[in-house]
Amino acid sequence: MGCLGAIFAGAPIAALIAHFGWRTSLYGAGILGVMLATLCALFLQDHPHSNTDKKTIEAMPFIQILHATWHRFIQVLTKPQSWTVGLSAFAIWAPIAIFAESWGTSYLSLLQGISQTEAASEVMWVWIAMATASPLAGWLSNALQNRKLPTLVLLFTGLFASSILVFYPPQSPFLISLLLFLLGVASAGQPITFGMVHDNNPDNTLGTAIALNNM
Repeated sequence: MGCLGAIFAGAPIAALIAHFGWRTSLYGAGILGVMLATLCALFLQDHPHSNTDKKTIEAMPFIQILHATWHRFIQVLTKPQSWTVGLSAFAIWAPIAIFAESWGTSYLSLLQGISQTEAASEVMWVWIAMATASPLAGWLSNALQNRKLPTLVLLFTGLFASSILVFYPPQSPFLISLLLFLLGVASAGQPITFGMVHDNNPDNTLGTAIALNNM
């Protein structure tokens, strides 16, 4: 669903802005956001209606909560795997944040002499590949009972694709789209890092470890 949001925020939004202007497009996005927020308020549930066993959480003093949180944070920070996995996640996701989300459209537009809308259409291949490859990569890592090997393969795939795109960009739109697709496939390693976090941390620090990896 997140990838669908990114896809629609690319070429379709660029086309809307080209046709209606940024202000009208932004108003439309705002109205859609209000509609979605209203639907969430009406239909999202804290728990199933059939669940009659509502557990009450015992109130804890704030200082006790702060101390427990800090203790969990130190536990996660002092675990070497937290840093190894976190840096791997960063290396996988940084090209997406930098290229696909930020300056990729402008770069491809200047590189090929095409419009921003056409360039945004090419960047969509990153998100299509991510939406396709991420569930498959997660399934494969579970099936192989191995997180490290798929992550390394995907890391090197991303390194290859991004290096060619930046240092030796091809002139063929097909090859550029193929490299963008490979970049999206490589990003499928990022969800696996959360599997590594799950495997390397006990339940009482899992939320903190996931948050650190996400950061």
